[in-house]
Amino acid sequence: MGATPTAHEQKLPAQPDEEAREWLKKQGYTDDFKLVKAFIGSESFMDKAFAITIIEKWNAAYPDKEQFKLSDFGLTPADKSKEEEEDKTQETNKKPQRNPPGTQATLQIGGQDYVCKLLTNEGGYHDIYSIEDSKPVRKGVNNSELLVRVPVGKDSPSTSKGMLMYRNLSSKIRVPKIYNNPQADNFYVVEKIAKECNPVLWSGHQPYKDLLDPLKRQIQQIKTELTKIANEGWSNKGGKESVPDFRPANIRFTVNDELVLIDFSEEGEDQDLEYFVAMLKEHVEQFAGKIFEKGSACNPDVYRELIENFPEELKAMMKESNSMMLF
Repeated sequence: MGATPTAHEQKLPAQPDEEAREWLKKQGYTDDFKLVKAFIGSESFMDKAFAITIIEKWNAAYPDKEQFKLSDFGLTPADKSKEEEEDKTQETNKKPQRNPPGTQATLQIGGQDYVCKLLTNEGGYHDIYSIEDSKPVRKGVNNSELLVRVPVGKDSPSTSKGMLMYRNLSSKIRVPKIYNNPQADNFYVVEKIAKECNPVLWSGHQPYKDLLDPLKRQIQQIKTELTKIANEGWSNKGGKESVPDFRPANIRFTVNDELVLIDFSEEGEDQDLEYFVAMLKEHVEQFAGKIFEKGSACNPDVYRELIENFPEELKAMMKESNSMMLF
């Protein structure tokens, strides 16, 4: 009889990498091999380096499940380092040098100089300034009620194109009032909208009916806009976004809790139906409270309220969608 193998000689089963599982979970990836494979293999998935990262994380997180091979997707290990290097180069070339918040600048509005202060440079296409100067930009309007949105970077739409989007969107949704001539000044002087959209306030598991009335009013306005977006996108089987990138970061509320789309100058992108459904689901989840940066969870009752009037077939597709989008 052969000798019994020692513990060192026995092949122990690979243990799941819990950190890899947590990473996948935070990215929104399920533990369904077929869904993940279909998504990585879809035409809309163009980032080779990120695809390889997902494959590596999956194989480490689920050693007991079917494993991915790079060759299944026409990938090699060299693709990751090559694409990461290309991305880094492109980002360096593309990324504008931006001043830190608090920086003062003199901006010419309507032919007059105004001292302004940079409030935030976190937006992808605009720096946001307050107007510190005492002389009014517009008679009867206090400068403290205004903000200046200055386009930055080569990819930022021109103010001429931005105003075309502004006029188009203003027939669909409330946008901020503009108090200058953007084409002449090359930036926008807009009304300041008082309150941020903060879904953390209704995240978790609190029933919708138990929320405070002001929060319900905000949710109902979000619901109205999402329903319009859902109906139009479903009718067109995707197509160009009717209201581009409608998500919490891009809307605010007035003192009277009126919803305002503050990011109004970017053109909507063309979406196929699958991408539209997944993106819509992601945005609804954000509006229902799932904000990764703040560690808050989607409120299922608010989610149901928001999609109540969506087409039934669309709701069924959203339920099946893994909403694994790359932003």
